[in-house]
Amino acid sequence: MKTLMILLLCHTSVFFLSSAHFLQRNGGCQWDENTGEVTGTAQFAYDGEGFLEFDLQKLTYRALKPEATIVQHQWNNNPGLIKVTEETLRRLCPQQLKLFLSHGKSSLQRKGKSELMNW
Repeated sequence: MKTLMILLLCHTSVFFLSSAHFLQRNGGCQWDENTGEVTGTAQFAYDGEGFLEFDLQKLTYRALKPEATIVQHQWNNNPGLIKVTEETLRRLCPQQLKLFLSHGKSSLQRKGKSELMNW
């Protein structure tokens, strides 16, 4: 039995907090084509160092630095944020991944001249 695990980085965003600091967000998912199992990650970095990450199994944010503890408690006490993050990682990200795979397979299996896809 062959298993296909693919990582899709859904987004990487950089937010400049001031002229000297930035917050970076990175997220993605893995989908097992045979079992349908989905795993995902959402991570935040502050000035290039790990700050917070989301645990999809426990549905909580985890502080990676002591300075992130206050934000961790605020985000974990926000059920709307937890729900949106879970929905993004469990449903939206795999949907995008499946779409990209179908486009990739169709273009790889196409015969004849290659043409640019219109998105």
